[in-house]
Amino acid sequence: MIGSKHTPDSFLGTDLDFVLRDRGIRTIVICGTNTDICCETTARSAFCLHYNVVVGSDVCSTYYGESHEAALAVLRFGFARVMTSDQIRGELGLPG
Repeated sequence: MIGSKHTPDSFLGTDLDFVLRDRGIRTIVICGTNTDICCETTARSAFCLHYNVVVGSDVCSTYYGESHEAALAVLRFGFARVMTSDQIRGELGLPG
């Protein structure tokens, strides 16, 4: 079980890395609130821990559209594949 997180990074101070590795998971899909804070920080950590990182562009949000787009641009440039939820479902072979 993964306990509560207390920082923007879902890996820091939690068992998330252990739980994912124990299950053989190598690719993670990130969605949630505060694209420019929590989602971006978690994506960067996951990348540094050698996960394949996918960020759902339309399943993350933040207070300002400009901040959301800027965070996605940074993640796209160096840390993650940025995809829409339809693209993610297509990659996984799930119905739309």
